[in-house]
Amino acid sequence: LRPALCPASRHGNWAAMQQTAGAGDGGQAERRRWGVAVVMVWVGFNQALVWVTFSASSRDMKLCLRHAAIHDSEIDLLLNWGPIAYLIAVWPFMVHMSRVGPGAVRECVLSSAGLIALGSLLRCAPFVWNGLEPRPWLHAGQILNGLAGPVSAAVAPAFAAAWFPVGERTFATSLVWTCQSLAPSAGFLAALALRGAAGLRIILAAEAASSVAALLCWAIAVPRLPMVAPSASAAAQREATCADGRQDMWSE
Repeated sequence: LRPALCPASRHGNWAAMQQTAGAGDGGQAERRRWGVAVVMVWVGFNQALVWVTFSASSRDMKLCLRHAAIHDSEIDLLLNWGPIAYLIAVWPFMVHMSRVGPGAVRECVLSSAGLIALGSLLRCAPFVWNGLEPRPWLHAGQILNGLAGPVSAAVAPAFAAAWFPVGERTFATSLVWTCQSLAPSAGFLAALALRGAAGLRIILAAEAASSVAALLCWAIAVPRLPMVAPSASAAAQREATCADGRQDMWSE
């Protein structure tokens, strides 16, 4: 069957499109798709890890924050910035994904990784320069990380469709989601091992370094799309996007 995104009457030779897809739905996709998936998981893992940092902190770490006049209600707000910022950012990301099509995956993940990296670096500022008031820096960092939430939460199916053949898409989507869900557990385990002001500094620095490294890997090593479409449906989506200049979310 010809997909409705690219009817033959409009886009011509369906056989040529199947050839463009390489394996069609059989799965001769690029081997580097698994490396790209690792970086994708890494970005989402960082976002969730930064989100729960202060809620996962041990009691003596929270005492350090209270000495900086940051009380329990404000520590809770640092966690709540995640869903609050999510509501702000979800619509722009959704509209961009629906209009640009598969190529928007790289752009959205890159912007998300940039927000995570910038936010995690801002949180380190008051611990590097002792004269800074920590409250605004911590809140700003958590807000920026929260703005990256919609991509981490929702881009996995689009990423799998752009990079994986049909038979591997469910596994790729589940892999991204499962590994991201492990991040809060990792945060609580790190809080058990590291305590006090020194432990908090180590956690913030490690999360910042991981976020910056993931951003660089995605920006340098991940192309906009694989050179060969992993399936006939992915090739059809590319064809429709190139023909129309945009992807209509409600195409029949």
